[in-house]
Parts: sequence; C-alpha cells; structure tokens
Amino acid sequence: MIEEEKISSVRKSVVAIGLADSDGQKPLVYQGKPMVEGTGFLVAKRGYIMTASHVLHRCKSHQSSIGGNPKIGFSV
Repeated sequence: MIEEEKISSVRKSVVAIGLADSDGQKPLVYQGKPMVEGTGFLVAKRGYIMTASHVLHRCKSHQSSIGGNPKIGFSV
C-alpha cells in the first residue's frame, strides 16, 4: 500500500490536459462535457509537463473539429 504522504506530494504535480477556453485557464465545456483528454505530470521547476503522445493527438483532433479557437491547456 502506498503511504498517504507520498500520494499527497505526487497529487500536487498531476495536471489535467485538454482543450481550454479562450483565456486558457479552465477546461472548455463542449456539449456538456469538459474537454479533458488525459493527464500529465509537472517534471521540472521550469514548468515542463510530461504526458503521453495520444493525449496531445486527441487534443489536436478535437481542436480541429470544434469551432472557434480553443487552446490546448492544462489545469491543476
């Protein structure tokens, strides 16, 4: 079993990745669903995020099918 303090320290580095509204701060809601495609992990003080390639692929695929100009963003 994983220790609770280890879970707490990791939780702070997990982010949701998906399409964001125009200000890039919160997930875009499309047809009643937040457009979150997956998760990523903060891996450096410079703000690098590591995620799987399929998460970005799905973001780009949905981005081209939705009107407007949604951004690929993340939220904590």
